[in-house]
Amino acid sequence: VIGEWLFEPGALVQLQPQGYDYSTIYTGSFSQFTLRVRFSHRQGIGGGLLFNMPDAASEKSGHMVRYFEDNVLAWGYFNADGVFAGQGNIRVDPPGIQAHTLQISADGVVYSIKLDEQLVAENIPLINKQGHIGLTASQSVVAFEEVEITALTPIQSEVQK
Repeated sequence: VIGEWLFEPGALVQLQPQGYDYSTIYTGSFSQFTLRVRFSHRQGIGGGLLFNMPDAASEKSGHMVRYFEDNVLAWGYFNADGVFAGQGNIRVDPPGIQAHTLQISADGVVYSIKLDEQLVAENIPLINKQGHIGLTASQSVVAFEEVEITALTPIQSEVQK
């Protein structure tokens, strides 16, 4: 855990408004999954998700999708040195203080992003095919109200002859 995180009734809140890449990481590892998170900004703009991180103690070589300043939702990955490399972004309305839902679906090869049930981007290449997931906040106080992880299992079928 990096940052100042506090459980309160109905939310996990990152309280430090200054600084970057405050995160809390789930130690389980996933390859095919949907991560759906409902959160609200109490101060600043910078809440989002981390996923496919090979090491639960570092975001290096992991992916991130989050709100950035200037009303942008951006996505990409951290290289082996921990430097963020963008894969895309889209202009969005400022998040304000109302809750928003951010969803990542990954199949082990590519991922897609939905914001408030609207498809934002799809078929984005995964740099790392599996790993840990987490919550992140930069330059903001963010309340994460709901977190849902659905691990997808490949469907196996037999052909009858």
